[in-house]
Amino acid sequence: MMSGAGLPSLRRQVAIAHLAGVLVGAGATMLGPILPVLSRTWALSDAAAGTFLACVYVGGFSGAIASGWLGARLRLLTLLGLGLALFAMGLGGAALMLRMWMAPSLFVSGLGLGVINPVANLIVAKASFPSPAAALNLFNFSWAAGALAAPSAFAFALRWQPPAYVLLEFGILAAAATCLAAMANSAAANARLERGAAAGGSEMRSGNFGVVAITGILLFLYVGVETSVSIWLPTGAARWVTAGASQAAAAQTAFWASLMVGRLLAPVWLQYLAPRALIFTGLLCGALGMGGLLAAPGYRSLVAAAILAGLGLAPVNPTIVAAFTTKLGLSAARWLGPVFACAGLGGAVIPWLVGAISSQLNGLRRGFAAPLIAVGAMVCLELMMGRRHRRHPQD
Repeated sequence: MMSGAGLPSLRRQVAIAHLAGVLVGAGATMLGPILPVLSRTWALSDAAAGTFLACVYVGGFSGAIASGWLGARLRLLTLLGLGLALFAMGLGGAALMLRMWMAPSLFVSGLGLGVINPVANLIVAKASFPSPAAALNLFNFSWAAGALAAPSAFAFALRWQPPAYVLLEFGILAAAATCLAAMANSAAANARLERGAAAGGSEMRSGNFGVVAITGILLFLYVGVETSVSIWLPTGAARWVTAGASQAAAAQTAFWASLMVGRLLAPVWLQYLAPRALIFTGLLCGALGMGGLLAAPGYRSLVAAAILAGLGLAPVNPTIVAAFTTKLGLSAARWLGPVFACAGLGGAVIPWLVGAISSQLNGLRRGFAAPLIAVGAMVCLELMMGRRHRRHPQD
């Protein structure tokens, strides 16, 4: 049990993790409004502009993998501060607005994002042990808030300032968060949440390797589903119900807003449902919502289906992560980064698969078979995990 003296330290750490979550969400979507400005400034082709996106993605994947190795060796707040520092440095390099430095700077910022995300999740989970599901849903609300607010905030700032200033100001925010993490790290030197893995905690029972593998696949599928719906929904709205550009964008916003609301409400739902039951219910509602998108006869019914899909999918990812950290305990610090790297791969592969199937079979509705099949696969994997837990509760 945490002592009274340790509680303020834990609260500070969780608050910093939430701030980092907002920054990670904003970092994930910041290139949306900035990339067109860079393309005009440097007369970039779409392929060249896509290279910048790839740099952020490759950096994020590399950072997530590295965080697993570092998580077993460094304090979590030390590692969080390192990720924030890398993110700030990358933004500072990008603010120079030199074309030759932009790609490596964005790689460094992506590297920081890849480190921050799993570590911040782990800080929140450990502070809320042994029932981290509600806390991680609230953390993911912070992430989604940053991701949703950033495009509008950056677009507004770019109306009045050049991109160099906007990137520099965002970098200063990340640097300030780095300082906060460093101060909290010093204050927490003797707290319970001191290391990502204790000396005896880096070893993992062989039975838990299956948990790591299945969780990696689950997050690969989930992030692929969420990203597919988010990316392809505006196109689907335009084709299926002949929505205009503003209406299509509003449908996408409705999906994101329902994701946020669902994560905000998840702690209430968890008072009545066990975590695994919430995952199953969420997947069922998400599948019904996606089916509603495909069958919608008009714009209003399409928006209603998007809201149902968002509310259903909202608690799935954070609740899966909560179950993973609870199951692995101290070993989670070693494996959460690679698991998040799998999630990033899913966010790239499954949306591409939707487009590939759509092109091959001449219909975006057919392309949406990919995320629907992914949801079905997640249900099967969750059933497998539940059966395994009943047979081997000690693993």
